[in-house]
Amino acid sequence: MEVRTVEFAGSLFEAGAPLPGDLPQVAFSGRSNVGKSSLINVLLRRTRKKIARVSATPGKTRSLNFYLVNDRFFLVDLPGFGFAKVSSRIRQSWKTLVEEYLLGEPKLRGVVHLVDS
Repeated sequence: MEVRTVEFAGSLFEAGAPLPGDLPQVAFSGRSNVGKSSLINVLLRRTRKKIARVSATPGKTRSLNFYLVNDRFFLVDLPGFGFAKVSSRIRQSWKTLVEEYLLGEPKLRGVVHLVDS
């Protein structure tokens, strides 16, 4: 598939908040710093001018980040699970956000789960 247009469509910080659109979605999950944001940048051919923010510090993705591709579907960058330099309260809020999204989003068509070795 040719990637013609990509735009950051928005972030979701809390469960129950409205999503940025009504198109099919593919989410990327995995532990903190496994490379979810980096993979999204590579798939979207955005290795020089990154669209998904990448960090060496675990826990930088703190929301569900939606990237609109070719005005047809969203790639969704999920917060990582595992180590993050944040309070247990914040980690719990991320857990709730991700669980409610994965279990309840009718437009979610697939999940790419990354595993490091």
